[in-house]
Amino acid sequence: MVWKFKTGATIESKAAIGANETVYVGSGDTSFYAISKEGTQQWSYSTGGLITSDPAVDQNGTVYFGSWDGSVYALTSVGNLKWRYVTGSVVESSPILDANGILYVGSNDGYFYAIVCYSGTLKWSPIFLRGFVWSIPVLNTYETVVYISSSIEYLYAINTSTGVIKWKYSIFGSLPISVAIGPDGTLYVPSVDNNILAINPEGTVLWEYFSTSFAVASSPVVGLDGTLFVASNDQKVYALFRNGTLKWTYSIRLGVSAPMVVGSDGTIYVGSYDCNVYALSPRGKLLWKFRLDSYVSSAVTVFQNTLFVGSGGGDLYAIQVTGKSPHFLPC
Repeated sequence: MVWKFKTGATIESKAAIGANETVYVGSGDTSFYAISKEGTQQWSYSTGGLITSDPAVDQNGTVYFGSWDGSVYALTSVGNLKWRYVTGSVVESSPILDANGILYVGSNDGYFYAIVCYSGTLKWSPIFLRGFVWSIPVLNTYETVVYISSSIEYLYAINTSTGVIKWKYSIFGSLPISVAIGPDGTLYVPSVDNNILAINPEGTVLWEYFSTSFAVASSPVVGLDGTLFVASNDQKVYALFRNGTLKWTYSIRLGVSAPMVVGSDGTIYVGSYDCNVYALSPRGKLLWKFRLDSYVSSAVTVFQNTLFVGSGGGDLYAIQVTGKSPHFLPC
């Protein structure tokens, strides 16, 4: 551990890295933090609700995130409010940016928004998708279509230029987790009926994989070679080939507690309720595991040879990966 930064509540927001290696993260204590690379607070900004949304940082250093107070915030690199866009309900969804400076984000008011980053105004009228729009949107390779799901059992493909729904696909029950997109544009969609769907960019199903008798526990993630990784509530991580057949499984004690992440070297980082961050090789072998003081509550952010991860106890950890296995103790 390089350092540990304390906030006032659970950190579910995935950290983002900005200029000068500043670390940005939101907390359940309703505040958003900017932390130096040495682990000291540079500034904080208080909102009116929990912050579980992952921040996004643009090339100008402006940072964007949603809050449970129903707002999307844009803050400058020194913590000043640039603009605030108020939706009709909680914003759990994490915003994403495209190359043209448009921010895409969902709200639990049932609408999906495209906001111009420069002005905080809408690019096109919000799209009513019904239910809670709580998942993280994903852009396709050419940033012409954005994919988002809602709690009313649909996956939507939306034209980013016009705001028109290109197609929608009915899935059996939706989860508050996001889809993954492969290098060939294939979408991998988790469902509450314990399976994973592979859907092509035109909206038709390529294959289904029924993982276990338990529901999917975490958003799927795609490896460097196209392997799909997904966690289930049977306390296992599954690796699937591109054709939907099983490659390997790895058991995680007490189960996966946060979205998985694949590093630039192919390492899979998995957070668990047993208070450990697991590092798995692309072949499903344990490289190391590192113990936090509480369960892992956020996805891991990988920056150079340092990992940043939030805990249920409200701490943000900076963990340096040196190649040696950190000491492991159960919490």
